[in-house]
Amino acid sequence: AIWVAAGDGSSLTASSAVAVIPANGALSDFGRDDGEMGLYLSSDFGSAEAIIAYVEWGSAGHGRSGVAIEAGLWAEDSFIEIPDDAFGVQASAPAPSGPQDWVAGLGG
Repeated sequence: AIWVAAGDGSSLTASSAVAVIPANGALSDFGRDDGEMGLYLSSDFGSAEAIIAYVEWGSAGHGRSGVAIEAGLWAEDSFIEIPDDAFGVQASAPAPSGPQDWVAGLGG
């Protein structure tokens, strides 16, 4: 599992994580309240063939959501909520294919 932690990731204690990407410094404009994240096989960010995972939170319709929808990885007009006490997001399925496969990480 790879966890993307809002902030520096210091509260992450999940033993199943093989990598933690702290948002502070590693990812620009990564906010807890509203944002998106996509994982690509190449730098062709407009390609539905290149995107392999996607999540958006806080609101729908971010910059790459159309590519994720075209790839079948996201549902139009959908997003997940991240509670104030959460530290990041994680996929709850090996190959996430929509908002139902993402959850907010609460730490601990």
